[in-house]
Amino acid sequence: MKDSIRGTQYYIIYIDDCTRYTEVYFLITKTLEEISVKFCHHQSWVKTPGFHIKGFCSDNRSREYSNLTFLGLLGEKGITFKLSPLYTQQKNRTAERMIWTLNSKTQSIMLDANLPIIFWPEAISTACYLH
Repeated sequence: MKDSIRGTQYYIIYIDDCTRYTEVYFLITKTLEEISVKFCHHQSWVKTPGFHIKGFCSDNRSREYSNLTFLGLLGEKGITFKLSPLYTQQKNRTAERMIWTLNSKTQSIMLDANLPIIFWPEAISTACYLH
């Protein structure tokens, strides 16, 4: 995505496997520090009502999650980590489908409202909320 008003260029989603509840976080860069901060924020948000994350699944394409620092963070919190095999997006179908759904809803929102591209994070947040 292009730069937004807040300077974000990327987004990540975290999906609850049981309820399919989705939370969206926006990133300026894809650095390990920024992703770790967003995950810790999400983990503390999940922990607030008394729940905890038992496992974390990710595709094997990106190296943001499959590094020693992030694996250590998961290990500290007792979270199991599972990677899907390379070049098998169908194994990560829940997340891939949600990304596709959010992107198509975002395009519809932005076209219908005649919004400039710099408002894409707000449109994705709205699409996630509506979903």
